[in-house]
Amino acid sequence: KGLHFLSIIWGAALMCHAPARIFWVIGIPFFIYAADKMMEGFLKTHLVESAHFQRLGDTSCLISFANPPGFGRQNSAYVYLMLPWLSRYQFHAFTVFPDIKANHS
Repeated sequence: KGLHFLSIIWGAALMCHAPARIFWVIGIPFFIYAADKMMEGFLKTHLVESAHFQRLGDTSCLISFANPPGFGRQNSAYVYLMLPWLSRYQFHAFTVFPDIKANHS
């Protein structure tokens, strides 16, 4: 996955070193991508102080946590969790459903 981020550098280099029309062809998607990543980082990233992990067989687990402020009520969605004991640079996708406890997922 780390190699995919090199495409950002490649796009920026292409945008700066190519003819003027390439700037717009590469630049518009590049800036949309950058704006989306900034929105994700500033508005859709939440810190969960404490979570309860329960192993369900060999291939899955159940994670329960109190919804942080601004998280909202998710009926069915997915979240990316960074588990620092696995890696500080990888996020893992988990499906989110409401818990039976109020304000928990």
